[in-house]
Amino acid sequence: MDPVLHAEMTQLLRDEKEYVEERTTLVRDFPTWKKRVELATNKGMLELAEEAQGRVDEMHLRISEIDIELEMIEDKKKHLRYESKRPSGEELRRSSALLNAMKEGGLIDPLEMEIENLTNNKGNDSDLVLDFES
Repeated sequence: MDPVLHAEMTQLLRDEKEYVEERTTLVRDFPTWKKRVELATNKGMLELAEEAQGRVDEMHLRISEIDIELEMIEDKKKHLRYESKRPSGEELRRSSALLNAMKEGGLIDPLEMEIENLTNNKGNDSDLVLDFES
């Protein structure tokens, strides 16, 4: 794997781990804060209930943000996997050189080469002579 892609993937995995840990903590603490809102409301402590509700709302928002970040990380990881499988410039040069060697060695059918030449010269109609009178 390309060192740059490897470094990016490593960073994504670290970020993903941190987000998962933070999300786990928030999900674990969420019911406690919901309970605090309920208790403060039942005891008539409206200020305390509002503060606890604010904390619940912040936690809910942060969990949603983390979910979005995790989705983006997963998309980036898929893209990096795709990029890592693409041929590099060296592989393309080698395959082109191998194809040329096969053509020169007669290992490719001359008819296929003629068809390839015709398809490559689509715009050049000077070689075509059409006889409409016969």
